[in-house]
Amino acid sequence: MRGAARGLGVEEPVTSPTFTLANRYLGERELAHIDAWRLAAPDDEDLAVLLASFGDDAVVFVEWPEAIAAELPPTTVRVELDHRSPAQRLVRFVPDESPIRSAIARLIADSRARYGRSESEPGDPRGS
Repeated sequence: MRGAARGLGVEEPVTSPTFTLANRYLGERELAHIDAWRLAAPDDEDLAVLLASFGDDAVVFVEWPEAIAAELPPTTVRVELDHRSPAQRLVRFVPDESPIRSAIARLIADSRARYGRSESEPGDPRGS
């Protein structure tokens, strides 16, 4: 989250919204970080108020989205983080069927070429 915030021009401290439900930041685009861990269900009143407070073009990160996933607006890209070890993360970009899918594929190919990474994704028959 912090890296994405910096990439979007957010200069203020970026913190977890665990006890406040959400934090909003202004950078090049509006950025929101929702921690839905404490929401019990999608009909929770907090969720309706929360979603109404973000602009249509906001970038929104949602932690623990399972309980509220049905009520969230459609995503463009879902980013999944898998903590492999204290120093290693696997980041998966799961785009919808929009043109962003090919842009993400180019970004990943460029990143692998630049940093010499050829690690396969989970389930990829090329590696384990």
